[in-house]
Amino acid sequence: MTEAEERKLLKQILEALDEATVRRWSWQAFALNAVSFATLTVIAMWLFQNPHLLDIPRVVSLLGAVFAGALIGAVSTWALLCKNGAAVRKYIDSEKVRARLAELEP
Repeated sequence: MTEAEERKLLKQILEALDEATVRRWSWQAFALNAVSFATLTVIAMWLFQNPHLLDIPRVVSLLGAVFAGALIGAVSTWALLCKNGAAVRKYIDSEKVRARLAELEP
């Protein structure tokens, strides 16, 4: 690994260790899942307004499963990212990473 590659990697590690970055990633993942949930809601509303297009009982059961999956995905993704951020910060010493990065800086 070249020094430039190592510097880039160390900067990325420091960014990942930053609690604000972890929170931002968590909220972005949560927002992405929430948007998919909202999209599914719009589709469901449209299907219920046009019942002649599809078999409603099958659609309702399918949408129930998809809604539950989207909601569980949103919450679990947010929780997982928060938990993993804390675990990573526990095992990686950011001061050592900063010291090594300072050694590599031209």
